[in-house]
Amino acid sequence: MKKIALFIFFTFSSLQAQLIDSTIVRDFKQKGTWPEFSEKDKSSQLTPKGLELDVDNKLAYVFYQSWEFFEDQMVTMETSFTPVKFNEKSNAGLIFGFRSWVNYNFFMISPDGEVLIKSITNYVHTIWYKKKSEWVNKDKAKNVLRIDWKEHDICFYVNDHEILKAPRKLFRLHQNNFGYIVENNMEILADYMKSTFKVKKRNEVVTSAKIKLSPMDEGINSTANENGIGISLDKSHMYINRHQHIDNLGGKWDTDIWESQKNAKGNWTKPRQVPGPINDKYHNYLLTLMPTGNKMYVGNHYEKSEFGEGKGVSFTYLTEKGWQLPKPVIIEEFENLKSEFNAFVSHDEQFIILAIEKKDSYGLTDLYVCFRKRMGNYSKPKNLGKIINSNLSETVPYLAYDNKTLYFGSDGHSGYGSIDIYMAKRLDDSWENWSTPVNLGNGINSNKWDAYFNVTPKGDQGWMARQLDEKDIDFFQFNLPEEIRPEPVVVLNGRVNCVQKEWENNATITSVDLLQNKPIHQFITPFDSGNFTAIFNYGSKYLVRATQTGGYGLPVVLDYSSPAGYAEMRQELKIEPLRVNHSIHLPLIQFSKGTKNWEANTSLELDYWVELLTSNRDWNLFEIKVGGKSEEATLAQEQLDKLVHYLTDKGVDAARLTTKIDPTQTEGFWITRIK
Repeated sequence: MKKIALFIFFTFSSLQAQLIDSTIVRDFKQKGTWPEFSEKDKSSQLTPKGLELDVDNKLAYVFYQSWEFFEDQMVTMETSFTPVKFNEKSNAGLIFGFRSWVNYNFFMISPDGEVLIKSITNYVHTIWYKKKSEWVNKDKAKNVLRIDWKEHDICFYVNDHEILKAPRKLFRLHQNNFGYIVENNMEILADYMKSTFKVKKRNEVVTSAKIKLSPMDEGINSTANENGIGISLDKSHMYINRHQHIDNLGGKWDTDIWESQKNAKGNWTKPRQVPGPINDKYHNYLLTLMPTGNKMYVGNHYEKSEFGEGKGVSFTYLTEKGWQLPKPVIIEEFENLKSEFNAFVSHDEQFIILAIEKKDSYGLTDLYVCFRKRMGNYSKPKNLGKIINSNLSETVPYLAYDNKTLYFGSDGHSGYGSIDIYMAKRLDDSWENWSTPVNLGNGINSNKWDAYFNVTPKGDQGWMARQLDEKDIDFFQFNLPEEIRPEPVVVLNGRVNCVQKEWENNATITSVDLLQNKPIHQFITPFDSGNFTAIFNYGSKYLVRATQTGGYGLPVVLDYSSPAGYAEMRQELKIEPLRVNHSIHLPLIQFSKGTKNWEANTSLELDYWVELLTSNRDWNLFEIKVGGKSEEATLAQEQLDKLVHYLTDKGVDAARLTTKIDPTQTEGFWITRIK
């Protein structure tokens, strides 16, 4: 039946997306109004008398179609059928929200007059109604069954008599499959199926420029499924996921990560599998490539990792030996009731957007956000809410570099058919308040499966995947009109500079949002260079530095508090070795003139030194001094004492610190390693 369900889904739902109010009647005396098939023990065929549904065994069987249906619509589903053959245990009726034999609802009657209304959710059976009714026409008499979805309730009717009225939330629509259920050696003859919809009008973006999709370079797309992409910001490296490729390590049904590079002519080379432990016999797939290009988030946990193989998110670094064995990302209370899994990690690693199914999900898969915690773990997934999530599937999320613009695939918002790509803007930090998702239009979307949206930091160029047929998904590239671009950001292309050149490689880059006093970036430079890339959002000031064990990273304050257009900046970050008798200026330590009250950034600098000193206990003695001529030596000493007091309160041994007022030293605060 899977093939039948897919066939109806692609044809019928794309038709429905363009309707506002619609009543569709399938008269089964006409050809083409329902799929026909014949198998052992069950069959479906259209005859001059109607649709014959016949089950010759004891098991129930579903004959269904996929309809586009939204949670807040008023919908009526009605059919008329006559029993042809049956026994004392036979039943037939309507099934709705069917996903599998462990997730569905049905409304059935038996020839002896019993009515059964039941739900099954993840193996849990709930009977809402089971008793004989005087309104059922018995034996081989015709009956009309109807289900009405109202604003808050769902009503069940037999021959226009209400049998049950219940809150509609009790009947979960696990998937948009509706139709007939027939069981226990029964045959029925159905006359018609009528459905009345109030279909949402498609909320579609209007663009000033037409979008034209172009296939990726020859060789990137294959006869397998390319269904995930990561391109380095300098556009020199590309990583893609290939599913059902004969050369995958786990065989044809496996998924592996492949890579391509730009050649001297500016074309992409033929992809090759990424070597090393990143690919194994299980499903291996890219989720997010970080901006500097030396860190990747991938799907699942790995068999040889500390967690063992399983669902989740892992990360890996590129070293001189290639990509490392991925390590698991710890997400609190992570669960996923579906076998499918997808996720996206934000460019600054502050957020993970998950496409999963949980017990509190509104639909088949919902989008959730996890927040990074101080130790690098992530919080319990939080549902993005009903503006984003529908009663069907939201999947393949992509959070743009502004951390506000979300692109995602869905078949639960009114679209062109199958999965379409939508865009929504986050309106606040609750992650539940969003602009209404907009369909990206028929330049991006089709009546086929469209997903895996990806865009440059500038927002001018994008990539996506489209299903061409049942076995082939390919990548396309395109230019983005202004109307579907994310908000402008600043791209900082930097380099670490140090007299000890080996410190430039694998240096740690950190940034702090000074207005929110919140850590943002923390990543390392590549193993073979001190180059790095970091993305910053407008609206704040940032403290950025590079660090290495044994060195002091000179802080740099970047002011992006005033919104502006997309920008690319360059910045050098210096690391100074903490050599004996070498004084280092501390520009961030500042006091309000004539007081012991320090400026806001001072505590950030002191916290940095707390970490530096407590992690290098072999540095025995440091001198903190204030330079310049000071007419108020008493106040200067009080300021120094306050600095020492802060450090010792945070765990630094007081015996390792001395202070000095030094009029020969340039004005400001300084620190010197004595021994």
